[in-house]
Amino acid sequence: MNIAGNRSNQVSKKLKLLFIGAFPPSNKKIFGGNVTGCKILLDAGLANHFDLILLDSTQRTVPPPPVWRRLMYALPRIWNFVYLTKKNRPDAILIFASTGLSFIEKSFLAILGRIFKSCVMFFPRGGRLMDECRQSNFYRCFVRLMMRFPNILLCQGEVWRNFFVNELELGIEKCAILTNWTATADLLEIGSRRCYDTNNKIKILFLGSLNRSKGVFELIDAFSQLISLFPYLELVIAGEGKDSDEALIYVKEKGLNKNVFFTGWIEGERKLYVLSDSDIFCLPSHVEGLPNSMIEAMAVGLPVIITPVGSVPDVITDGENGLLTPLYDSVSLAHRIELLVVDQALRMALGRAAHETARTKFNPVKAVQQLVFLAEKDKISE
Repeated sequence: MNIAGNRSNQVSKKLKLLFIGAFPPSNKKIFGGNVTGCKILLDAGLANHFDLILLDSTQRTVPPPPVWRRLMYALPRIWNFVYLTKKNRPDAILIFASTGLSFIEKSFLAILGRIFKSCVMFFPRGGRLMDECRQSNFYRCFVRLMMRFPNILLCQGEVWRNFFVNELELGIEKCAILTNWTATADLLEIGSRRCYDTNNKIKILFLGSLNRSKGVFELIDAFSQLISLFPYLELVIAGEGKDSDEALIYVKEKGLNKNVFFTGWIEGERKLYVLSDSDIFCLPSHVEGLPNSMIEAMAVGLPVIITPVGSVPDVITDGENGLLTPLYDSVSLAHRIELLVVDQALRMALGRAAHETARTKFNPVKAVQQLVFLAEKDKISE
């Protein structure tokens, strides 16, 4: 009886959580999936369940700065991490990591967190990690070693958990699925009242970084194949990236200036408007974890066309709540776009099914509850 009472007392008060993620200053216009994901977790009431200590690790520029400058940014972050951990003695540490140098730095922080006897929850969010491990035996061995240090390895879906368990040979008991949480109430509200009657004007939306790996050039190619058949089509490209200038030039070369519009990064009310004003969402990425923009598009009731990369197949069933398209294949992509352009009933069926998937699976409150459960479970098991 006393043991149960002691355990109840352990979790009745808030646990201290050191959160390493993207928390840029309010006066800095910095965008991206990690910025969005971190903000939504905070807005969903993470601080109601944890005493939060935040450590910003935002990438400040696109494209990323050179290695020497990233090292210059990383060293003060590591120092701040040690200072905050020694000062606050957090019960848990939540680390968001991308690939490349970000993964190396965050893995080192995970080791330090274990040294300070905190529960380390490590969340690899870079879609390239699986490909990089499969392309290099050395890197795969390095990742396997580093992933043995966190107490809990957060996975974006079954595909990721299977990768960690089967290919990196990590114990399934430490691999927990934390589903995407970007289906916010304002997005779902737009989806609940969406009208699928387009009045013969259809807008296709790309929302993401303007990098080749996002498939934006295949999308422009596919669009160019359709515009002579459907001159009323518009393509809205929302985002920026290292290949932004090249994409602009490519659109001009194909003579698509009157039908393709670049908005740059969008946020807030403008982002809600663009999502609500679109009819089809396309993201033919070469690599992903689980893209926030896809979940946001589903939440607003858009039919989505996307490649089966990362954890996308965990979410999208082809022909039921979206359409899957092969990688690097602009002809197949054009065919799938055409299916939705000519068939309003299909747009409506896929859009409504997508909205329901987002509503039931990707609620931010559920993600917060899962993080609380994992942290408290580890605390009780000490």
